[in-house]
Amino acid sequence: LYADGVARSVRVNFPTRSDAATQAPIVQPEVVNLAEVPGHTNAAPRRAIVAEAGAGSVRIDLTGDSNLSIRFREEKKNLLGKVKVTESAAALTNLSSAAVVSWVYSPEFQHLYLGTAAGRLLRVDLADPANPTVAEDILASSDAASITALGLAFGQVSVAVGDAAGRVATYSRVRLDGPKSVPRLHRVHELGRHAAPVRLILPSGRDKTVYSLAADGSLQGNHLTSGRNLFSLPPREGVSTFAVSRRGERVLRLEADGGADLWAVDAPHPEVSARVLFGKVWYES
Repeated sequence: LYADGVARSVRVNFPTRSDAATQAPIVQPEVVNLAEVPGHTNAAPRRAIVAEAGAGSVRIDLTGDSNLSIRFREEKKNLLGKVKVTESAAALTNLSSAAVVSWVYSPEFQHLYLGTAAGRLLRVDLADPANPTVAEDILASSDAASITALGLAFGQVSVAVGDAAGRVATYSRVRLDGPKSVPRLHRVHELGRHAAPVRLILPSGRDKTVYSLAADGSLQGNHLTSGRNLFSLPPREGVSTFAVSRRGERVLRLEADGGADLWAVDAPHPEVSARVLFGKVWYES
């Protein structure tokens, strides 16, 4: 998100080649522009999401405490090679009496999940670009702890919810009243708990592991299906964010002043546990 309101979605690639003389590996990062949407003429957003959506892109702006502005742009090429651009815009205002403090977008299912300071989890249905609706609004915990972080597990069926009490749990849409009932968000898995508010949640790119970072710098990896805690890193002062390698065998914590620590993770079969092998397991879908 730029100062002039333009929002851009990019992918950073790290292709590697060998030096002709020394054969040493050389990494040359390249930035690929996926989508770009101009800003509004009104108030600058607190946050913005730009993502690919089908044959086009979507931009979602969060303004004020709980106002959404949503714009879809679709490009279709006809048989003659001419491109037809279709745009639609919609707005949702005053979604909650408490401020929205976390959000995550699922392009696979066109759902936007919002977490509020009052502990409510909202699901906004964006399947109809011209008519977005708040499909669900539930209380995520009995103590109404602020939902400080949201993330989507691999496959985008489950949403991981982290709160100010340090809890991490996953919710899925479940048909609770029979096979023909309307699926509703339901708390399915309780994962590891931190001693400080959860700051950031990231999913694995290859399995159902969910990684969570707390405000005290502690970091955990928990597998959604098996319920196993794969690792827990101790608190570390100044940690602002983290990253996980594609295969999940390396975890990097980054500090605000540029410091970092890198950890190796050895968890070859995170989906296996005694409960999975001999007990009852709640699978997604």
